[in-house]
Amino acid sequence: MQVIFLYRPQSEHARMIEDYKNDLVARYPDIKTKDFDIDSREGMDIAKLYDIVRYPAILVVRGDGQLMNYWQDEILPTKDEVISYLN
Repeated sequence: MQVIFLYRPQSEHARMIEDYKNDLVARYPDIKTKDFDIDSREGMDIAKLYDIVRYPAILVVRGDGQLMNYWQDEILPTKDEVISYLN
């Protein structure tokens, strides 16, 4: 499983998401993360695939691509909440 961060790197939300991700990885070093720029083709494909319409977004996805849970907008989940979907 992995945690996907979908956001605009050159936006006002970038620092918030990057700090969140860095803290998550520091607390749980074995976690796999991936960043996608929502304005990139790959980012748009991810948003379309999982029906994400607000940004920033955090997604927990299984290895087979199944979406376990997601959060959209500036209200971020607790790190423990994200981790609970990885187990």
